[in-house]
Amino acid sequence: MGPDERPRLEEIRENLHARITEAEREGWLGDVEQLTVSLTATHDKISQIDINERRKRSPVFVGMPTINQLAVRDARHMNKTD
Repeated sequence: MGPDERPRLEEIRENLHARITEAEREGWLGDVEQLTVSLTATHDKISQIDINERRKRSPVFVGMPTINQLAVRDARHMNKTD
């Protein structure tokens, strides 16, 4: 699921809000429950897209050792070869 799907999901979300309002007005409680489940799933999908997009823009730590870690390792290595 990519960011290109977000506009369609937002459209579905708007439609679900309107359908829930209508179902509540008409007293269709079963429909309200089912539509609410669909709305929750739509929110979850939109949230997942947002999380993935933020993750793509975040720096990634690749585990490079610090200078101090390298110095300690080199010092230990030097002591073993003496």
